[in-house]
Amino acid sequence: MLGRSRVRVWLLCGAAAAATFAAVAPMAMAHDFWVNATRYIIERPGETDHDEGLSSAYVGKGHLYPVDQVLQPEDLTRWTLRRPGGAEEALTSSGPGVLLSPLPIEEPGPYVVRGTLADSMLTGYVEGGEEKYVEGPKAGRENVFYSAYYRMTGKALIAAGPTAEDAFAEPLGDDLELAFPENPYGKQGGEGQTLPVKVLFRGEPAAGCAVFASHWGHTPRDAFAQTLLTDAEGVARVKLTHKGVWIVAAVHGVPAGPERRDQVDDEEYAASATFEIR
Repeated sequence: MLGRSRVRVWLLCGAAAAATFAAVAPMAMAHDFWVNATRYIIERPGETDHDEGLSSAYVGKGHLYPVDQVLQPEDLTRWTLRRPGGAEEALTSSGPGVLLSPLPIEEPGPYVVRGTLADSMLTGYVEGGEEKYVEGPKAGRENVFYSAYYRMTGKALIAAGPTAEDAFAEPLGDDLELAFPENPYGKQGGEGQTLPVKVLFRGEPAAGCAVFASHWGHTPRDAFAQTLLTDAEGVARVKLTHKGVWIVAAVHGVPAGPERRDQVDDEEYAASATFEIR
């Protein structure tokens, strides 16, 4: 369950967040959601009779990257593969667990595996002098200090053969989204290497908002290695300190819209992306 410290940070954007982040980095993971791939770089797409041609996608949720909690297929409202050219098809998972799904990668180009968790609500209230949390809206609760609607999305970026510099730059239409003006697969890990990540909220740059980044093997597993803020253009620069698989996540909160105002006070959105750096 989300702790209050993480909840409060999610709602901080703009100049007021800078001082707060300086005190809390690195940020602990707290029921985050992400999409993994067994192979992010497919050297010979379509050659499925060789190990080099195989990849599967699976999900992670919780505090420990890359795998933590068990999920059911119905926990996802979207589980798809976006092919080169933009066609998108549903994936079939293996059942409860990490929802492992083979990927039909048959031609060169950029592929994106997209996952969306079922929307949820969380309410915090005081009862008998104790703070309590319950899943669901604030209706019927007294002494409510927190109530929010959550939407969480994740994607895995996969390169099958050579991919263009702007292969993963196009927004795909999620409320909160990470776009990559520069192709991660054109980067190398090491000192001085960075990757710009653009955060968009409903199609517009999200300035001054939280971005977290980490790599496979970072310890402790329940904390991100980097805590960043986007600039006026909605861009944060991740330091590619290591080779290997990376996760980048962003969070953004807004006051609840008219359609949810009776249920919650805030709407909170989280987006993540994973990729490999060689």
